[in-house]
Amino acid sequence: MKFIRFLLFILIITTTIIPQIRFKHYPGYSVSQAQIKELEGSQLRETMLLNGKWQVYSEKDKERNKSSVMVPSVYDGQDELVFEKKFTLSKELLDRKLFQLNFLGVNYSADISVNNSVIFRHTGGAFPFSIMLPKDLLKPGADANALRIHIIPRGDERNTIPLSHGYLFPSEFAGIFRDVYITMLPNVAVQRYTVTTEAAMPGRAKLHVEANILNRSFSSLDSAVSTGYELRVSAIPFNSNASEVVSTLSFDVRKGKEKDIQLNMEIASPSLWTPDAPSLYKIKLEILHNGTIIDDVYKNTAVYQLKGTPGGLSLNNQPFALRGVTYVPAFESYGVMMTYEQMRQDMLLIKETGFNTVRFTKAVPHPYMLQLCAQYGLIAFIDMPIEHVPASLLSDNLFFNNAKNFYNQCVSAYGNESAVAAIGLGSGFSGVDEGDIFFITQMSEIIHQRSKKMTYEGFLPQTITTEVPGVDLYGVETIGVEITDLVTVYARMEAKVGRGKTFLMGAGYWANEESSNGYANPNTFEAQAKFFNDILDYADEKQMPAVFLHTMFDYRTDYTSMVGKYNDKNLLLLGIASEERGTDRTAYKLVYAALHNLQKITVPIGVKKDKSPFVFILFGLGLALLIGVLINSGRKFREDAVRALVRPYNFFADVRDLRIFSAVQSLVLGALVSSVLALLTESYIYFFRQNETVEKLALATTSDTLMGLLSFLAWNPTPALLILTCVFFIMLAIIAGLIRVAATGVINKVYYSSSFYVVVWAFIPVLLLTPFGIVLYRILVPQTANAYIYGASILFTAWIAMRVLKGAYVIYDTTAARVYIFGFAIILLFLGTISAYLQYYYMALDFVFHAFREFRLGL
Repeated sequence: MKFIRFLLFILIITTTIIPQIRFKHYPGYSVSQAQIKELEGSQLRETMLLNGKWQVYSEKDKERNKSSVMVPSVYDGQDELVFEKKFTLSKELLDRKLFQLNFLGVNYSADISVNNSVIFRHTGGAFPFSIMLPKDLLKPGADANALRIHIIPRGDERNTIPLSHGYLFPSEFAGIFRDVYITMLPNVAVQRYTVTTEAAMPGRAKLHVEANILNRSFSSLDSAVSTGYELRVSAIPFNSNASEVVSTLSFDVRKGKEKDIQLNMEIASPSLWTPDAPSLYKIKLEILHNGTIIDDVYKNTAVYQLKGTPGGLSLNNQPFALRGVTYVPAFESYGVMMTYEQMRQDMLLIKETGFNTVRFTKAVPHPYMLQLCAQYGLIAFIDMPIEHVPASLLSDNLFFNNAKNFYNQCVSAYGNESAVAAIGLGSGFSGVDEGDIFFITQMSEIIHQRSKKMTYEGFLPQTITTEVPGVDLYGVETIGVEITDLVTVYARMEAKVGRGKTFLMGAGYWANEESSNGYANPNTFEAQAKFFNDILDYADEKQMPAVFLHTMFDYRTDYTSMVGKYNDKNLLLLGIASEERGTDRTAYKLVYAALHNLQKITVPIGVKKDKSPFVFILFGLGLALLIGVLINSGRKFREDAVRALVRPYNFFADVRDLRIFSAVQSLVLGALVSSVLALLTESYIYFFRQNETVEKLALATTSDTLMGLLSFLAWNPTPALLILTCVFFIMLAIIAGLIRVAATGVINKVYYSSSFYVVVWAFIPVLLLTPFGIVLYRILVPQTANAYIYGASILFTAWIAMRVLKGAYVIYDTTAARVYIFGFAIILLFLGTISAYLQYYYMALDFVFHAFREFRLGL
């Protein structure tokens, strides 16, 4: 059944027929004005939700045949689509209001136009952004205004952020996948603002406000002028025991101009925010003219200070330990599109589990999640989704400029979220490579200049020798690494940069084997639970300043991960809880008990099972039996086999001279050779099934088909042996065909049967490896002689290639040098062409070299 499903999978993903685009949306999705105001509130501003039914058509469709689709929604594929929505504005609104168009998430890039005029290009990224609608383009009347969003999925797969086919990144879909709405502002309004807090002194907190005020009061209906304005900032505590603090500043702003204003205020005896007591302030900005409030905006804000000290971390000048979890903001088959209730339930479950910090990784979060973090008492870390980037790409001007723009936009989107204490610069970087350091330094400057957030970075463990400018925290991030190795690397990094700057950025463990009778069996739910428990115990014992378990929930990827185990959903079994948010896993129960100081449940050791597939033994013994039958099928076959093995020149000369050979025996021999090659190959694939480097090498090709094939073969050895046997037999036939085609340049007449005999009998030494194939996986597992095995395999492959070329020059009746040179030139040309193609379009070689560098410098 698995084999049939796999064939259907290959058929679907390799078809050249473009299917009808399918959209996904949540039936009955709704969002209230109150939920929008939780992101940014106002008593005077009104909002116009643009969710619901939109019209959509293909950008290539000149006829603009439109279909209805719901927004928010997502679609899969690379089709460029145009979404269209009409909206109504009255003449009075046009005279008295400004209109800010807000997108909470589109993917990937988008050209935004109003009434057939392009007003903005979103260059890419799922972060929220806003733009002012030009009033001269807007029209009064019912449905008189047409908003068009030209969605452009990934074009250049290597210059987008995050990178296409990123390692273990969540499923990505195109579309308008979050809310769209218009905010109506007065003609004199706070266009944007930032609020930063500092609680460095006991009993006092500082508030710094930067606001951009614009004046667009050109209409005769508007009574506003250029002078006599006041900006009033209020810090209103939700806790009635604290006092409200108000500060005002007078200013002038000319019509048609903007003005930047800065205001500092101090809060005495502040109600400081902590995870255990998440008290908030409502920070309210009001513009007054002649004593009348003409604009206001407010945001719930946490007042606290998290910073690094030589001995660890401190929160509000008190020692504090972060006990967090990573969170990939994605849900089932919808990718990063989530409902407000799903987001609320996720943040609440993380808090109830006992974590005080959440690290958003591999995708930027919805701003509502960050408001929930502030309400529930969760410190937020946000990763920039830049991971495992080759040095050549970091130094590329286009990528560098895209990254700068991405970082700037993200700081604009999240810099005002008080729950966010730190912003990650990425992961997988080198601490000694000049290109990596330059990139990190430049990006950290953007964050530090535009916010007071700390920065952190996940480095390749072996590359940290000293501190890197601009980095506040240095992270160690691993999946599937034994805790003893993890502790060693962590201690080494701590010794280089200091205790207060080192943290465990993410410690994950694969549960691919799911349940067993105990943690003695690796990669089971029980072993995962034991791993997480040991990490938390070690962190408490050594008083580690910050620890993040990886990850809260299982999630899906765009490709069929090999290390994540082949499954129909592309699901990664990494979560403390399941994709369905179930909490019945042993890992969840242990983590919950550890974080709440409760009595822990006992995880049995169990009996370790032999993970060597028994099918390797059965298949190998069956081959040995068939090889024995074939050898004893006749005296001539035994003589031919010996000559082909020890005196190949004489044997190939007989083939050239058209001596009689049994076609049936040659076909059977070819099948047996193919089967032994399949056994050897599958042993290697099965051994590497959880090797991150191998998966990254495969991802360098950006081929979903290749990843799906590798994953299926790695986790399904029985059908894999049959598939690989067929593949190798076809390979023998193709090589024979190439030899026959190449014979057009020689005098001697060469038949296809002769070419086939040469190829099959040239591979006859492979049969001698049958016993080795039966035990190969068991030999590889201890990893004591693997380098020698790999080297011997390469040499054996080269020897077989030499035997094939020897057979070719014998039946061609030409010189050996001519065939060897021509043959190896063809092989190099073929490999070079494939490599050049992959490098030109996908920078594949750069990613291959980077994967090897990570392997060499990683754990």
